[in-house]
Amino acid sequence: MQESLILIVDDLPNWQMVLKRLLSELNYHCDTASSSQEAIDMLSKKDYKLAILDIRLEEGDIYNEGGIDIVNWLVNTHSQTKAIMLSGHPTEEFARKTLLSGIVVDFCHKSSDIDRLIESVGKVMQSF
Repeated sequence: MQESLILIVDDLPNWQMVLKRLLSELNYHCDTASSSQEAIDMLSKKDYKLAILDIRLEEGDIYNEGGIDIVNWLVNTHSQTKAIMLSGHPTEEFARKTLLSGIVVDFCHKSSDIDRLIESVGKVMQSF
């Protein structure tokens, strides 16, 4: 079995499936997580090159800010892993907050920035 290099974190199973299928067709190996805790557990055990993170995860998530909390965790423990942030409702404040981390390489709107997301994934993965 080949090593997964990209972790997709989103609380919407359909969105996880769409992204995983799309990236798999481009020969990227992906895993998925539905919560901040699941993502952090997976990131702790495997050397992911990239995490694609939804900014807001479901209300039941133990962390308050979903993807932003994962970015903060990455900054402190896995600074070699890069991240692309996704949001259905992006705001400049969130974009600025995450891009300043040094971990986040792009910020994309879920439904309208798919081409940009694919381009960003390609750039990150080529850098390794």
